[in-house]
Amino acid sequence: MIWDLQITERDGVRVHRSRLEPGEASPWHVDSVHRVTVVLQGDQLRIEPQDGGEPVLVPVVAGQAHWDEPSAPRVHRAVNSGQLPYEEVVVTLIERA
Repeated sequence: MIWDLQITERDGVRVHRSRLEPGEASPWHVDSVHRVTVVLQGDQLRIEPQDGGEPVLVPVVAGQAHWDEPSAPRVHRAVNSGQLPYEEVVVTLIERA
């Protein structure tokens, strides 16, 4: 698993890369900022809320790009529930100090 490997950060924008093998899960986390996700490979994720809520199956395809809203305060994790490795690049809009 590669999770949140920073590629670069500059002027309020952070770019990182993540990869999950089939069956692997990300750490529990909260997405506290807006971001754009670009899928490099994969076929399906399962988003699991830590509070025991209903998991959501998310089909994905290489080249897919989508805008993600902050999930705060809901803690969750992504599980690669597909047959292919899942890999993404995420562009995060961070607040400048």
